[in-house]
Amino acid sequence: MSTELVDANVVVAARQFNPSVLSQLWLVRRGLVGEEDFREGCIFADAIAQVNTDEFSLLVVPPRAQFTTSVPRDQQQRLIVEKMGGLVHALPETPYRAVGINLTWQLVPENEDIGAVCHRLAFVPQSPVHELFESPDARFGSYLSKDSLGCRLKLDMRPAIAEVAGREPQDIILLAFNYHRDIAAEEEPLPIIDQLLRKWDEAVEETTRIVQATGVQ
Repeated sequence: MSTELVDANVVVAARQFNPSVLSQLWLVRRGLVGEEDFREGCIFADAIAQVNTDEFSLLVVPPRAQFTTSVPRDQQQRLIVEKMGGLVHALPETPYRAVGINLTWQLVPENEDIGAVCHRLAFVPQSPVHELFESPDARFGSYLSKDSLGCRLKLDMRPAIAEVAGREPQDIILLAFNYHRDIAAEEEPLPIIDQLLRKWDEAVEETTRIVQATGVQ
């Protein structure tokens, strides 16, 4: 089996972000981006701010701010705390509603048939609905959730087809993890946001253990 963390980001949701505030000058003055660090694809407009650097990308639209790192694994939490934490503290008047960590893993079975893997991981014996779908070409997925790291952890596990230019389509399994914490009713949301940003490493480690527990080969 090959496994890969194909998407990883932090999202802070708000009733209303004001993307127009995030000019290049504003970002530089607050130490969030260096003057020479802006890369191609940056956008600064009333309804959207898109910031691209060699280390991260930041998308801010009225409902949310999304931060994606592009640094090595051992540097990610530091960067998230410094940059995303710095952003929310620079906008303390923003009515924050929720904070979350999103991690999507891709599994590629090498020694197992994709249908057999889906059946083993997600088929529910004695389920009337599942029994009606039990056939050699069937594919199964599942949804799971629990409390973890002070959040509600949600896992959407499902089969998919990976399309890569120049290659044959490939059967894969996607495990999409979302750590979600509502903070709309909190009088002091910033400390809660800070707390979750500092749990990035723990979230990656926990999802890694869950991916390994699938036993996909």
